[in-house]
Amino acid sequence: MLLTHTGRPRAALATAARARGPRPLPPRVAALVLIREAHATALLGARHAPRELIGQAGSLFLDGVSRRDPPWAWWLDEAELLGHRGWVLARVGDTRRAVPALHRAATAPGPSYRHLFTAQLLAALVRAGAWRDAERLVADLAPRARTIGSARTTEVLGHLAHRLREPGAAPGYLRDAAVHLLESLPAPRAGAAPPPDGR
Repeated sequence: MLLTHTGRPRAALATAARARGPRPLPPRVAALVLIREAHATALLGARHAPRELIGQAGSLFLDGVSRRDPPWAWWLDEAELLGHRGWVLARVGDTRRAVPALHRAATAPGPSYRHLFTAQLLAALVRAGAWRDAERLVADLAPRARTIGSARTTEVLGHLAHRLREPGAAPGYLRDAAVHLLESLPAPRAGAAPPPDGR
């Protein structure tokens, strides 16, 4: 995921391929590899393959946990899978399906690192031109933005807010909301750069 976040989808695919060995991977681990491949192929411009890969990951997830799955795979649950499905759909431009999936994942109870799905939901709403929905999400997010512990999430939100402030990028009310969000986010880490594609 870090390789795709930093704009290196080919390296991400190579890393995912190295995870496979002579024996089949445990189902949850195989699902994680497929999720990584779906993101990377979407960033490389594919439209059909990412959907197929995320669908295969969903099928493996539905098979349930096996005795071979490692204990660290606990965090791949239904909300996590749904969030990645929505994110991949957003990457391939299917915001109509992406937004409901990201919304469900972002509002599901769970660990705080899932704020990343909220950031991706905002990106999808902006991409779809759903300005009022984006404004409502920013208004909900800004009061708690300072408590977001994920640098990746705050980078995505900061990048989006900067883009929304550009003249003509969004209606005035959303530009104002973006300014408020920027003021509410924790200070960026030294040397942090915005994501290459805002996704």
